[in-house]
Amino acid sequence: MQASFIFKLPIALLLLFVTALLTPAHAYEPPRAALLIDVEKDRVIFDEHASEPRHPASLTKMMTLYLVFEALEAGLVNLDTPVTGSRHSADRPPSRLGLAKDESIALDLAIDALVVRSANDVAAAIGELLAGSEPAFAELMTQKARQLGMKDTIYKNASGLPDSEQITTAHDQAILGLALKQHYPEYFPRFSVPEVSYKDRTWKSHNKLLQKVATVTGIKTGFINASGFNIVTYEEHPDGAKLVVVMGGQNARERDKVVIDLLEGKTPAHQNGAGKNFAALDRKSPTVMPAKPIFGEETIIAAAAQKPAVPLKPILAPQPAMPASVVAEVESLDPILPPPGIDDVQANSVMEPQAEVTPTSEIKRYAIQVGVLPSLEGARKRLAQARPTLTDPENALRQFTLPLKTTRGTHFRARIVGFASMQAAFNACGVMETNDIECMALVQK
Repeated sequence: MQASFIFKLPIALLLLFVTALLTPAHAYEPPRAALLIDVEKDRVIFDEHASEPRHPASLTKMMTLYLVFEALEAGLVNLDTPVTGSRHSADRPPSRLGLAKDESIALDLAIDALVVRSANDVAAAIGELLAGSEPAFAELMTQKARQLGMKDTIYKNASGLPDSEQITTAHDQAILGLALKQHYPEYFPRFSVPEVSYKDRTWKSHNKLLQKVATVTGIKTGFINASGFNIVTYEEHPDGAKLVVVMGGQNARERDKVVIDLLEGKTPAHQNGAGKNFAALDRKSPTVMPAKPIFGEETIIAAAAQKPAVPLKPILAPQPAMPASVVAEVESLDPILPPPGIDDVQANSVMEPQAEVTPTSEIKRYAIQVGVLPSLEGARKRLAQARPTLTDPENALRQFTLPLKTTRGTHFRARIVGFASMQAAFNACGVMETNDIECMALVQK
């Protein structure tokens, strides 16, 4: 009996050793890190391990998009610039959009592919477009992190795919989230895009928090085994704007619950972090470094811009007619006259069935949304506020309101449709921003 015990013990140890060898080293899920910031007061409300190193996972794409927005502002690219797949980008592991080698999509679609699909192939292709290679782009990402004050962040790729040297902190991700909001407010609504379509496939956003909390904007979620479930999100609330970072969630649902609890004040302030100052960002964008050192040879972008993009399916594919649920007025915006064949619709009650409106081919479905209001009257007032700022004769514009059912009741989306292009819609949002009107460019169904 004693011999039997002695014989079994080494086998048990051997099995334990083999199990340890077979367990993936990257299956480590770090302790949770979290940070809640009062944006207007630049004060920390909650701090839990916010300065300890973590892996960013797909939060990395926030920096990729920051440099995209910087390139757009510098005029190095535009929303129609083709992003072309390479062998390297096409070989990136999932999540992917399916951008094959030598295929191209417009930068406009590429932005939403990163936000919604978290497409690693598109992230790599963007890095190659802006810097010539993904490793070179990662160096620029790290340089920009230092410019923004993200002193504990190192980037090694454009996507967030596993790399032991790619590290950050919740504190640094909060800086980046605020920078995206404050430096590029015209593009910030893109972080709330609900879906993206390509090659007859449509993907819904990974960020379920957008459906749970009406006041939040994106910004980005992420997961690899080494990081756990991460999120950075921004809340516009009547009581004041807040930014939340949660890293190391056990799963997406638990991570989202932590965010909601923090926003609702259900989690007590951490003794070591609450009340301290959070370094305010310069309200202006940091100085853009010379184009060549940041984005490589300009000829790379110029050559790519000359390649015709593969015909794209819009983010929200146009349908033959506006949905019957369109509520309130669909009318011409003075001084622009409506194209012939389009009747105005006036709804007497949001509870009554609404007539469909069938636009002619002269009405483009590029649109802007200038607010989501808790009442129909409020949505109409917002549209009346926005109307005088839009006088471009190239755009045949119509306004309408659209109901949105949320956990907090029915709200109403105030939209203006009929812009000649997505760029025209973004230009209109720029005008709105100067008039302190929130704005998001989209393609109306």
